Amino acid sequence: GETREEAHAIRLNIDESKEKISYAQVPRGSASIHDEYVVHGSAGNSSSGSRRTYVIAFRTKDTVEKERSLGFTHSHNDEINWDVFNQWA
Repeated sequence: GETREEAHAIRLNIDESKEKISYAQVPRGSASIHDEYVVHGSAGNSSSGSRRTYVIAFRTKDTVEKERSLGFTHSHNDEINWDVFNQWA
């Protein structure tokens, strides 16, 4: 995407008759702990204040080295060549 909002959007088409969808409310000041395969997100921030988050990601040293070699730092400032990144097996 051209903007951060476009680049971070994931859309899924789910047949709810075949897949179970569970919604988890995470109240202000709470935490969500999940693995990388959980599709997660939130609605846009409509308040005048900032929405802050603290993320801890556990990856092997080899994974981190490979990500860094591709320019991927998990920062919204990353300029990633997704064609190259998606070829990583």
